[in-house]
Amino acid sequence: MRLMMIGDVVGSPGRRILAREMPRLRKERGLDAIVVNAENCAGGSGITAALAQEILAAGADAITLGDHTWGQKEFASQIDRLDRIVRPANFPDECPGKGWRIVVKPTWSFAILNLQGRIFMNPCECPFAALDRALAEMPKNLPVFVDLHLIFFIRFFQNFLNIFCNLKKAD
Repeated sequence: MRLMMIGDVVGSPGRRILAREMPRLRKERGLDAIVVNAENCAGGSGITAALAQEILAAGADAITLGDHTWGQKEFASQIDRLDRIVRPANFPDECPGKGWRIVVKPTWSFAILNLQGRIFMNPCECPFAALDRALAEMPKNLPVFVDLHLIFFIRFFQNFLNIFCNLKKAD
């Protein structure tokens, strides 16, 4: 099985590129499934049910989210109607939506699990505890693909550049 994970799709330019390139990538690379991180596809923050349907219709098999899941406030009342969209499993239990889903394809099925890191993020449950809980709930005979949403490396690199640039200014 060949799976491609694409992200982070940002705004309408990202959605246009995704719609144009996904069919080509699926064919050229012989992909069996495509999972898209689209938490910023609505003007750079959040997603709506209509945009999720647009991405799924363009060829995505599942959509993962992250720390901008609720960037579009109306989405909280929409997410439970979308069976191929996954918010981080380590969000509080009171949050709507699911942290993992089973995606059924014509010849195979898989589980997609979404987790969010905790460094430089809003508070959430330990991703490793959520991972253990989700794996215990899932059928044992399915392959599981995990989208671990981390920002640590991005922030580390930004901080490194800031320090480096400030040192260069001091010279």
